[in-house]
Amino acid sequence: MRGVDNIIPLMQLIVDQMTPVITITANVVDGDNWKLSMCETHWIKQGRKLTIGGVVYKVVSVSSDDYIIVSGASQPAVTWFQLPAPEFWHGSHRKVNAERVVKQDLRNDVVYLPIPDITDFNDEDSEVIYEANIRPLFLTGYDERYDNIADQQTMYIEPCNKMADYFITIVETLDTYFENPKDIYRREWPNFGDQNVWGNDKLIFNQKLSGVELRLTLEVFYEASCLCDSAEVVTCAPVTFQIEGVLVETIPSCDTFNLNLIDTDGNVPTHTYDPLTDTLEVPAPGGGGSIDVAVNGTPFYSSVSTNQNLPVKKSDTVTNIGSKVGPNWIIGDTSETYNGNAITGVTAEGFKDIVGKDSAGNDVGTVTADTESELEITIANSTVSNSDDTYTAPVLAEGSLELPDIIVTDSDGSSSSFPSAKNVVCTPSINTSNPFKTGQTTSYVANDDGDLERGNGVDFYTLSHNNYFGNTNRFTDDLGGQTYTSGWVIDWATWNQVTGDFIMWYKTAQTGATWANAIAGQPYNVGGFADCYLPNATEIGQLYNFELASALNYAPFNYTVAGAASNLWTTTTVPSATTTAIAFQGLVVEAARAKTLVIAFFVMRYGNISEL
Repeated sequence: MRGVDNIIPLMQLIVDQMTPVITITANVVDGDNWKLSMCETHWIKQGRKLTIGGVVYKVVSVSSDDYIIVSGASQPAVTWFQLPAPEFWHGSHRKVNAERVVKQDLRNDVVYLPIPDITDFNDEDSEVIYEANIRPLFLTGYDERYDNIADQQTMYIEPCNKMADYFITIVETLDTYFENPKDIYRREWPNFGDQNVWGNDKLIFNQKLSGVELRLTLEVFYEASCLCDSAEVVTCAPVTFQIEGVLVETIPSCDTFNLNLIDTDGNVPTHTYDPLTDTLEVPAPGGGGSIDVAVNGTPFYSSVSTNQNLPVKKSDTVTNIGSKVGPNWIIGDTSETYNGNAITGVTAEGFKDIVGKDSAGNDVGTVTADTESELEITIANSTVSNSDDTYTAPVLAEGSLELPDIIVTDSDGSSSSFPSAKNVVCTPSINTSNPFKTGQTTSYVANDDGDLERGNGVDFYTLSHNNYFGNTNRFTDDLGGQTYTSGWVIDWATWNQVTGDFIMWYKTAQTGATWANAIAGQPYNVGGFADCYLPNATEIGQLYNFELASALNYAPFNYTVAGAASNLWTTTTVPSATTTAIAFQGLVVEAARAKTLVIAFFVMRYGNISEL
C-alpha cells in the first residue's frame, strides 16, 4: 500500500486519536448554571453539548484553558470526561459535498483532508517510501449572531487552532512512522473568508463555516504501510474509584482494579454485590467483627458482637413500659392536653377527631381520624366596620360578609339604592399608552419641549413603572440586563401588558441595499429569529432622542450618520413623491430619500414575554 491509498488510513488513525481527556479541577454554582475549572479546554466552544458522567450538558460560555460554564439537569461531579474525535472527511470538495447525507448546519467538529500531493521515492535503500504534502482543514460551524472578527477569533478560530495543535502533537508522537513534519504553514479562515477583505465570504460545502488550514510535509517510513494492522487507538478515559461518594484513587486509562474485602479480624466475610446499585452487602455483624448500637445518633452499646436487648423506660420513673405486638412497639395510654385543656383517654398511638365550630355553634370544618371521640375547637367570630364606623356586622368564621344596600343621595335629596354585594373585584393598573418623552431637556424658550418635558417615563431612558424583569430600565437585553450579548435590544416603552407584546431591535445595522431590495428581503433571519422586518417611520421614531445632535447616538445603539449610505431606511413611502421613502438622517432625523439609493437599515420584530 503506497501513496494516496496509504496516507488516507494514516490520517484517519490520527483523527481517531483526537479524543483528549479533560480533568475538571473545581465545580461551583454560577447562577442557574455550573462553572467547571479546567487547565485545557481544547476545542470546546459555546453551544457545544458535552457528556459528563452520563449526563448531557450544554456549554454556555468558554474561557480558554481556564473554565467553561455549562447548563444541565444536575450539577456535574469533579471528574474527567473525554471529547469525541472529530469527523474525518477526505477527497475532492465535490465528492465530499455530494456524499454528505444531511445538508444542514455543522453540529460536530470536522477534519477535512483534500486530495494530498504524493511524491514516491524509488530508492530501495531509503527508509522513506514517499513524501506527502497534505492540507488538512479543521472546521466548525458558528452562530451568525457572533459574525464579527473579535467573536470569531475567540469563539471559533482559537478552538480550531487547538484541534490543529493536537493533530500535530499526535503526528510528532508517531516517530516510527513519520519524520517530524516540516514546512508547516497555518492560515485562519474566520467565516471561511479572508478577514482582510471581510464580507467577501467563500463558502465550503454550501454553508458558512469557520476554521484553520494547515499545510505541511510528511516523510512516510516503510513500516507505515502496516500501521492499520497493528495500531491500537486508546479511547478509554481514567476513572475514579469512590467509596460512599469519597474519592479513593484514580484508575489509569484501560487499567483494571481488584478490590479485596476483609474484616478487622482478617477474615473474608460472606458478601453479595448488586451491580444495579453498586452496593456490596455484608451480613451483620460484619463476618466476625464488632458493631456499635446507637439510638437517634446517641451511642447505646459499643463494640458488641451478640444480640442486645434495648429497654424502653419512662423518663420519670425509669420503669419498663410497652410491649411488642407484631412489628410494632405499643406504649400504654397517656394523657394529652390541647391549649392547656386536658384530653383524657388518648392512647400513645391513637388519634382524635378535631371539630371546628364558631361561637354560634356552627361547624366550620372537621379533621377526621380513626377513633370514636371528638375534640371541639371554638373559632371566634370577627367584626367588619366601614371607615366611619356607621356600619358594623359580625362575620362568622365559616361565613361570608354581605354588605348592606348602598344609598346614594344627591344635593336635591333624591336617593338611589344599589344592591348589596359579597365580592369586590379590583382591576390592576397597567402602564398607560401616553407617548414617551422625546429626551429633550434643554429649554430654548419658555414652554418649549425642553421646558415642559411632557410624556411618559421618568426620563428618556427610565420607565415610570417596572419592566417585565422588575427594573425601570427602558432598554434591556433579552435577559433583563444591559450587556446585549445576543445583539437584541428590548424597548419596554412599547410593552403592551395586556397582550405581552413589545418591540425588539437588532442593534447592529444591516448592510446597505436599495429600498426595493431591502423590502423584498423581508422577513429577515437575524440573531436567531426568522420574523424580522424593517421598521415604519413611527416605529423607529420612538427611538429618537431629541436632546442629541444625532438622535440615535446613545447606548445601546450608538449609531451616527457618516453619509448617505449610513442613513436608515423605513418602510414608509412619501405619498407626494412615491419614488422616495422616509429615512433616518441623523441631524435632521427623517427626510425623503430616493428609493434607488443604497442605504443601511435596522431590523426589528414584535416579541412577547412568553419568549423570555
